[in-house]
Amino acid sequence: MVNMDRRTFLQSAAAAALTVTAAQPATAFATTTQKMIGIQVGAVSFADEGTEKVLDELQQDALINTLFLATFTYGRGIVGRQLSGQPLPDHGKQEYDTSTFYGGNYATIHPQFYRNTTFKGTRAPDLGDYDVLEAILPSTRKRGIKTICWFEDAFREDIPGIDQLQEKDLLGKPATTLCFNNPNYRNFLLGIVEDWARSYDIDGIMWCSERQGAFSEALGASQEGGASNPRQVCCFCNYCKAKARQRGISPERAEEAFLELAKFVDSGRKGQRPVDGYYVELWAYVALPRTSRMGNALDGQSSRDLCGHL
Repeated sequence: MVNMDRRTFLQSAAAAALTVTAAQPATAFATTTQKMIGIQVGAVSFADEGTEKVLDELQQDALINTLFLATFTYGRGIVGRQLSGQPLPDHGKQEYDTSTFYGGNYATIHPQFYRNTTFKGTRAPDLGDYDVLEAILPSTRKRGIKTICWFEDAFREDIPGIDQLQEKDLLGKPATTLCFNNPNYRNFLLGIVEDWARSYDIDGIMWCSERQGAFSEALGASQEGGASNPRQVCCFCNYCKAKARQRGISPERAEEAFLELAKFVDSGRKGQRPVDGYYVELWAYVALPRTSRMGNALDGQSSRDLCGHL
């Protein structure tokens, strides 16, 4: 497996895109002072209504000059028809795709770019062998519309081989998210970027990943609301533990700390307010290497005494 850091990944991805750009006629990539007017759009729109009709509407109604084309995802946030129960639009198929939506790569997969990962990327079965990039790029080029491949850090648990890429939570159980320190996932991301950049005449690639750190996850600081499980924070897989040790961080200490933090969250949800208040008590966990709550008795000193400098 190829092990690369974030900087190397970005440099490699950019180099692949520049290679394609250099091979194109200068006129194809001519820039103007025109502002970007973009829209998010999925493959199903073009498959349902036809490329020319969709592009006509986008240009005539909104002066669109850039497509953020949802090329890869397993989430419903950027692909698929209208969500079930929501009003259907006044164009396209008047039906939901709840029973047929699956997700994946809506372009052709070229195997040579995925040699360094066990995860080859699953072709989206929703639209058969429809390749959205192959279908729309000739028309967008003629119209002067830029096409940016938009892919998302959203996956399903039933994808073949996904278990080899998943993060591990505090208790060692697999999570729904994938681990960025896992070479299989890192090399898949690099592979799909290189695949699109070298195989298609695109104008750019956009990566969407909406995550937050383990600390915020443990506290339940979610935009979606609801109580999270503080013991399901990530990631504690072997790749992450090995990286932590390389940086002088003890995975065992980290696990111990997060277990203590989980107890703090549990107590708070039960309405058991700390003597010094939630804020000061929380900073005792964050700022102090080992307090009485981390295993060492401190002769009755309160967290306010210990965190007076905050």
